[in-house]
Amino acid sequence: MPSFHDRKAVGDAHELRVAQELTARGWDVASWGQAVRTDAVGRALRGTDSLSRWTPDLIAARGERIALVDCKGGTTSRSTGRHSVERNAVMAHLQLTAWTRLPVIYVFDDLGVLTPMDILLRGRRGSRKDVWCTGCPLQAGCDGPREGASSGLPLPWSNDQQQ
Repeated sequence: MPSFHDRKAVGDAHELRVAQELTARGWDVASWGQAVRTDAVGRALRGTDSLSRWTPDLIAARGERIALVDCKGGTTSRSTGRHSVERNAVMAHLQLTAWTRLPVIYVFDDLGVLTPMDILLRGRRGSRKDVWCTGCPLQAGCDGPREGASSGLPLPWSNDQQQ
């Protein structure tokens, strides 16, 4: 199993890629939450059950649209293409959405996008009881969420001009 530092390096690279992809599509992106905490604060939070440990990595805005972005690098199965997200993260992000009135989105290695509600409604328990997996990858022919899916959120990969 990769070490925390190995997983963090993968996550940091993915976060940079997501920020670049959003910027290329006209979004203004800033680090937020986990991305701006010191290592000592992160370690201390991991030892608690505080929902603050699950804050998304980025905040992005385009015109009047804002999204909290949690970058999920290295969480996609190479054999099945399914994405996995810890249950505690999903539950914390549902509450964060209610509290901030801002959408939280997960962006995976393949730049597939899901919301916490998408995972709650379409996901299933993974092989570990603390992880939910989506039913399929977000690829051509998949009935996974897309622009206008059940979440109703305008996803950042859309090139629409609505603001």
